[in-house]
Amino acid sequence: MLRFRTMELFKQEFDDIKKSNNPDLINDFLIKLSKNPNKDHLKFLKYFIAKLDAQLFDKTRLNLIYLIGEIGKVSPLGPKCLKFLSETYYTSDRWIR
Repeated sequence: MLRFRTMELFKQEFDDIKKSNNPDLINDFLIKLSKNPNKDHLKFLKYFIAKLDAQLFDKTRLNLIYLIGEIGKVSPLGPKCLKFLSETYYTSDRWIR
């Protein structure tokens, strides 16, 4: 029951964030999800990975990667997440430095 309630709250917050396109709100949401990671959070990640414009994506990329890593600790990741991690890792100048 508590998990369902929590997911409903996350869903409502997610809907609000989609309307705002504020990188700070997105990053705060991703950090909040990473504090209690589970496989259900992947649906939020998929939206942010696929739908954010390039500038907004660049401002949230690090927290997306972090959340994927946290979810990966508790649940197996699918090929899309692994491909995203691989592509992001090898194309980011932050990782090269």
